[in-house]
Amino acid sequence: METGQEEEDQLIDIHTHILPGIDDGARNLEVSLEMAKGAEKDGISHVVASPHVMEEDYGTAQEMIRAEVKELNRALSEEKISVEVLPGAEVHVSAALLSKPEILRNLSINSGGKYVLLEFPLQEIPKFAGELIFKVLLKGLVPILAHPERNLGMIERREELLGLVEKGALVQMNAGSITGKYGESIKDFAETIVCNRIVHFVASDAHSARNRPVMLSSALVRMKELIGDDAAKLVLDNPLAALNGETLEVSVPRHLDKPGKKIFSWVSRRLSPRLSGF
Repeated sequence: METGQEEEDQLIDIHTHILPGIDDGARNLEVSLEMAKGAEKDGISHVVASPHVMEEDYGTAQEMIRAEVKELNRALSEEKISVEVLPGAEVHVSAALLSKPEILRNLSINSGGKYVLLEFPLQEIPKFAGELIFKVLLKGLVPILAHPERNLGMIERREELLGLVEKGALVQMNAGSITGKYGESIKDFAETIVCNRIVHFVASDAHSARNRPVMLSSALVRMKELIGDDAAKLVLDNPLAALNGETLEVSVPRHLDKPGKKIFSWVSRRLSPRLSGF
């Protein structure tokens, strides 16, 4: 998908649960439409529908997601809501993926065959995380870790997230994490990883029209206070690259510094599905 010039200043949300009646997100079409209206009001032009996909559904979820996205876009057009929904998935990782990481291609963002959103259990970092990232990259895919700032294991052992980024993973942070929705410890971690430039996407992880809406603007305001104009890349430039299957340039610090400290020793690399630079 190529977005037009007129949409270049609009935001893109790569992680939402906007499809009706599939998971713990929108419970029906009415809620989905309300979520889309909220997105439009917030200046968001495109949202990725990323329902939870568990191990037993790895091979079958794609067709259902695409069909539901088509129906939702039809309803949005009828209601004259100027938001486009694109297919994706939030894939719950399991050891089964180690033997068949290529199956993730069908669940990639915008069915682009490159960027895939992976969810760890909220309480821990899987022991096989590093091996999985390596095997996913070998298949020409780029793993994006969904909201690791909310993972208890990551909060307790913060350098482990940096290690996974060094291996080639990208990071998607929830907008609510940086605004304090999930508590002070998560907000503190979110600020740390934003200031250290190891957040590559900020998304809403929206589940409803009110309590967890499709909204990025308030997070963008806070991030601009922390990192200035670079904040826009996390809700526009990088998400657009993911939709179009384009390469991202990322930088990885040697260690994590507290927000406010000057960060030294950056290593730049160009992210490509061919593992160049790794």
